[in-house]
Amino acid sequence: MTTTIAWVFGFATAGVLVYLAMGLYTGESMFASPILLLDPADVSRPVGLSFAGMTGAYIAVGTAAGVMLVLAMSMMFNSGMRKLGLLAMVGWSGLWAYNAVLMVIAGWKNGAWTGDQRVLAAALVLVAVVGCMLHRMIRCWRVRVSM
Repeated sequence: MTTTIAWVFGFATAGVLVYLAMGLYTGESMFASPILLLDPADVSRPVGLSFAGMTGAYIAVGTAAGVMLVLAMSMMFNSGMRKLGLLAMVGWSGLWAYNAVLMVIAGWKNGAWTGDQRVLAAALVLVAVVGCMLHRMIRCWRVRVSM
């Protein structure tokens, strides 16, 4: 189950990055961030997930390709490559969850949630994804592959 979640998360985040890169590359937008997909009025710049201009488009596509690469690495027979892929996927999901938690903290005013409910739900899902990635890493860390 956690492997399925890892692949869905990897493909979804890579797809979002490619979509944002297309907007930057065509000149449709000068700044792109996954947060803009939830709330176009939000002007915050998430750590590691903000892209600007043509260079940002190239970085976003490169990051998407990197996510696909580490997903493949996390399934390799070679234990060193598999461990590197597992660590990278935990880091990638942690980056998304960290930014989501920062958004929740920003939307929490006077002891109540004042932001959009979709942001709160997305943050909860992303924190759960980090838990799944950690569980997957622990399960797959010492697997001996024999053929």
